[in-house]
Amino acid sequence: MAVVNPELPAALPGGRPRATDLRAVVNATFYLLRTSWQWRLLTREYPPRSTVYCCFSVWRTQGVRTRLQRELHRRARVVAGRAECPTVVIMDGQSVKTIERGGHRRSVQPT
Repeated sequence: MAVVNPELPAALPGGRPRATDLRAVVNATFYLLRTSWQWRLLTREYPPRSTVYCCFSVWRTQGVRTRLQRELHRRARVVAGRAECPTVVIMDGQSVKTIERGGHRRSVQPT
């Protein structure tokens, strides 16, 4: 939780205190992303799906999810004995087929 807490937004000043444990919301989003289940199939051990979805969508727009992912990735690299930031990245893209001969194609004019 020490990694997750700094990345989560603080409660807004005033109003009621939070009734939902944010760690349970984070666990529910990890569970849904890992299992690729639908929101409506969220089990009862987690907060209501409407609460989890609301937090998920707000955190996505605020960039919380991205910051949390980057911090977890950084810490995993350090634990594995690697540098915090990778020096080389390999990307694999799908090949695009092209025509075999280059140049412009001439359109055929009917005579």
